[in-house]
Amino acid sequence: MKYMILIIRSCSLCVLICPGLPLAAEEWAAERLQFQEALRAWDQGRMQTFQRHAGMLRDYPLYPYLRYRQMNRGSRNYAEVRDFIATYPDFPANARLRASWLPRLAARGHWQQLLDIHDPATRSEQQRCLALQAKLQLGHAGTLVSTQAVPLFLIGKSRHSACDPVFAFLYSTPQADELIWQRIGLALQAGQPALARYLHRKLDGEWRQLAERLLHAHQAPQQALRSPRTADQAEQRTLLAHAVRRLADAGRIDLALRHWRGLLDRYAYSPEEQGETARHLARRARHRRHPATLELLDQAGPLDKQLFTRRLQAALENRLWQQLADWTRTGPGAGTDVDALQWRYWRARALEQLGHSTEAQQHYRELARERDYYGFLAADRMGLEYQLNHVPTVVDPGLQQRLLAQPAMQRAREWFLLGEPRKARLEWNQALRDMDSEALQTAAWLTTSWGWHDRAIFALGRAAAYDDLELRFPLIYGSLLEEHAGRNGLDTSWIYATVRAESAFMTDARSPAGALGLMQLLPAVGRSTARSLRLRNYATRKLLDAETNIQLGSHYLHGLYETFNGNLILATGAYNAGPHRIRKWLRRRDCAVADIWIEMIPFQETRVHIRRVLLYATIYDWLLQRRLTPLSERMASSNGAAPLCDAASS
Repeated sequence: MKYMILIIRSCSLCVLICPGLPLAAEEWAAERLQFQEALRAWDQGRMQTFQRHAGMLRDYPLYPYLRYRQMNRGSRNYAEVRDFIATYPDFPANARLRASWLPRLAARGHWQQLLDIHDPATRSEQQRCLALQAKLQLGHAGTLVSTQAVPLFLIGKSRHSACDPVFAFLYSTPQADELIWQRIGLALQAGQPALARYLHRKLDGEWRQLAERLLHAHQAPQQALRSPRTADQAEQRTLLAHAVRRLADAGRIDLALRHWRGLLDRYAYSPEEQGETARHLARRARHRRHPATLELLDQAGPLDKQLFTRRLQAALENRLWQQLADWTRTGPGAGTDVDALQWRYWRARALEQLGHSTEAQQHYRELARERDYYGFLAADRMGLEYQLNHVPTVVDPGLQQRLLAQPAMQRAREWFLLGEPRKARLEWNQALRDMDSEALQTAAWLTTSWGWHDRAIFALGRAAAYDDLELRFPLIYGSLLEEHAGRNGLDTSWIYATVRAESAFMTDARSPAGALGLMQLLPAVGRSTARSLRLRNYATRKLLDAETNIQLGSHYLHGLYETFNGNLILATGAYNAGPHRIRKWLRRRDCAVADIWIEMIPFQETRVHIRRVLLYATIYDWLLQRRLTPLSERMASSNGAAPLCDAASS
């Protein structure tokens, strides 16, 4: 029997009416304290005290960490390492053990021992190649090794030296020349001519001559294309197409196009070959605003999100509604990563502009059923109510118990309760590795019940389970967010949406660019905002404190909102990409209404961020039991005028 989660919308923590579920933090409470004592004893060098505590914690979920410290301190015993990995196969630190032991075993020639502890799911290039070396040494040089080695080989950059013996094996196989040729092409595309020259020396005869001509085409493309008299073979077509792309890379678009059109008349390029080169030329032509851009986009393929975005932006930039209607005549098709809702919205917009109102309205009505940015835009154009389509998660108590019994899940929960979110996330990721959709949704509910909301958000995303809005959009830090929204005169739902989009409520979030905390503030922004607020004793580390981060982030967002005259779109974009870029994009773009302007933003990250914040703000309106503010209203300036245009525009 399954039980439905009953969630009180006004509360920040979900409540389950379900008997027998062990959620209390008191479980393992005594052991948790003893574990902390053991760690302190270790750090202070009190080994006898450490051993005493460790001996009493063998049944505690985090005991493997104590055992690992003992073993890793100075053990040179392979059997001990092998047994540890076998006993705790999902222990995150096993990756470090393997990274240390596999090269050591390879150096000793202990190939079977290496395979015994190798993780087939590893992403480590070195470890994958060491395992293939072991299989070769043990006589498994057949199809298995070839199929695993070829994907490692076919990349346009240098690989770890551990791969050299594996590649030496590939060089001895019948397909070696063709593989080397392919990798030379990949290396040149990746801007690695030194690797390409190294590889070409491994070829002989006709293949070597071809490689030398390809290298020449890379260096002197115009000479390579001058009156080509070559047979219509795949390798020759590749060589000439590469020369055309090199001309385009150098900005010589007209010359590249003239040569490309000539090649198409003389050589039987496949649709795939034509599409690949047309896509490359279109990218270079659009960058230079060349008039042949649309022609090349027509020829480019196969269709994917990137190509669709380029076609869409080219059509919108020039208001070519008929071209857009033609491009969207048939759907994106199965197997592509194109957003079908985006496709349908812009088809409807094109049809509307062309006067085909009946067909456009049919698309809008269908889209308006969706809880999506484009669905809400469509609803606004038809004057329809938004469909939130909230469906609470249904969980199976038996599955809950099975998940709670998993060692990695138990370790994740213990680290979370100990206030160590990074260690907890390592274990959480390990626990989720093999979960199906139902298990992921149950795990999301479990972590919500613990108060660990960011893991619930990520688990539901991984499960592609988007309908439980109360799990996906938690109402936490409510008093802080409402206080600082009020102080700064900002929309509370907008603040919530910004936090949700920026960090998914991870207080210790750190971006690759160095942004920190809930509202992902760069240290420089944090310092300047703290100065403007005259905060005392401010330090960058305080950005990892929820209260300080929300205070600074809200004030900074308010400043952007004022800077851009109450325009939420521009302020949201500036928060993500920086105000200098928004000003630059405004100078470069002609007058445009909001949905078009957003679609024309050059940075995909910023386009996606603005769409997410607008969608999330509407969802938070619903969760906060407020009036649902239409997107068209949020996309307008505070004075109600068209946001990015002095006059209304199509």
